[in-house]
Parts: sequence; C-alpha cells; structure tokens
Amino acid sequence: MNFKRITSAAFIALFSTFIDINLELSFSQFKIQATNSQLQAQTLSRKTEAINLVNQGIKQSQNNQLNAAIKSWKLAINIYKQVDDGFSQGSVFNYIGSAYRKLNEYQKALDSFEEALAIFRKFKQKASEGTILNNIGLTYINIGKYQKAIKFYQQALKIKKEYEDHRGQATLLNNIGTAYRNLNQYNKALENYQQALPLYKSVFDKAGEATTLNNIAAVYNNQGKYSQALKIYKQVLEILPASNRNQISLGTTLNNLGVLYRN
Repeated sequence: MNFKRITSAAFIALFSTFIDINLELSFSQFKIQATNSQLQAQTLSRKTEAINLVNQGIKQSQNNQLNAAIKSWKLAINIYKQVDDGFSQGSVFNYIGSAYRKLNEYQKALDSFEEALAIFRKFKQKASEGTILNNIGLTYINIGKYQKAIKFYQQALKIKKEYEDHRGQATLLNNIGTAYRNLNQYNKALENYQQALPLYKSVFDKAGEATTLNNIAAVYNNQGKYSQALKIYKQVLEILPASNRNQISLGTTLNNLGVLYRN
C-alpha cells in the first residue's frame, strides 16, 4: 500500500479536546439564612435577583443570544458588587469570558477571565482558578498564541494534579499536546498525548481515550508515518463502539482511515 500525505482539504480536522468549563450558580452556593434583619432581607432579595439574572443569561446563551446573555450577567455582577459578594462575581465573569470567546471577541474574553482569576485567587478557590487558567489557555489558542496557551494550561495542570483529578489532567495534557502540534513540535505533542492516555483509561473514559488516539494519529500523519497512523486509527475503531456519546469521533476516524486507504 502506498501512503501519501493527507492534504488539509482531504483530511477532516481531528479533535482537539479543548474544554470550556462554566461554573454553575445556585442557591446552595450562597447558603443564605433569612433573618428578621431588614438589611439581611434586602441582601437576600438582591442576591435572588442576581441569581435570576444569571439563570436568564444561561438560557439566553443556550439559545445563542450571547450579547443578551452578557448584558444579563453584567447586571448580575453589578448587584453582586453592591452586596459585596466577590466570589459570585468571579463565577459570572467566567460566563462572560466564555461568551465573548464564542463571539470571537478575544481581548474582552481575556479581560473577563483575568477578572475571574484575580477573584478566585483572592478567595483561594484553587479548583475554580484551574478552570479559569484553562479558559485563558483556550482563548490564546483561538488567537494563535500557542506558547502562551501552554503556559496557562501547565498552571491549570498543576492544580489538577493537586486535586488528583485524572480526567482533568488528561484533558489538559491533550490540550497541551494539541498546542505543541500546532507549533509543529511533534515529539512534545506525542509526549503529552501519551501521558493523557493512561489517565483516561484510569477513569474509563473511552471517548477521551479515542480522542487522544486520534490526535496521536494526526501527529504521525504530520510526520509522514502513515502506517503508524493507520494502526492507531484501527485502535480507535475498536474503542469507539463502546462509547455511546462520541459518534462524531467515529465518523471522523472512519473518514480519516478512508483517506489513508484511498491514497
């Protein structure tokens, strides 16, 4: 069989497992206890108003009304500032940053994520800090600043290790690997992908495992190692039928495998 390099036109883009985690707000976060104090009752009322605005923004975002969602969330932040609820401001700034990123307004996204990061660091919320660091990394990927993205991913990875979050570590290693692949640093990309694989296996995440294998195959394709890429794609096909939530991955793998055979 004669393998040829797959052109970008023929080759469907493989999955870069870039995650964008939003922090959900609920009444349980605030743990408000109503009293007879008028001031506390007013604060409760204002926080309830803020929560309603946050939830309204979530629904608007789900309906792809991103600018309206941002407006709702900014109103919520104004209320949180008035009642001196710093932690909740951080969560909402993360929502706003993610919305701006979807709108391709990357500087506004970074500004919002930086606001959230400062708040979570102030309140020593390490897990939330890790989420924001990842989302900053995602934004730098969007604007092609891969080295900067890696820097933030690695900070987030350190936090995931502290919490022994295997799935989170695997996702970040995948993100780092894909950033290195975009920099044409293929050995570093492979190193990170190969670290991600056993972590996905440890949490029985077949979809994550398949995505990582697809990314490894993409590196082999970039290196011209087509027989190795073919071998990896076949492994993916063995894994994917067990995953009920990754039909897109299956379709992409079959396409890429077909392109290899045709060439």
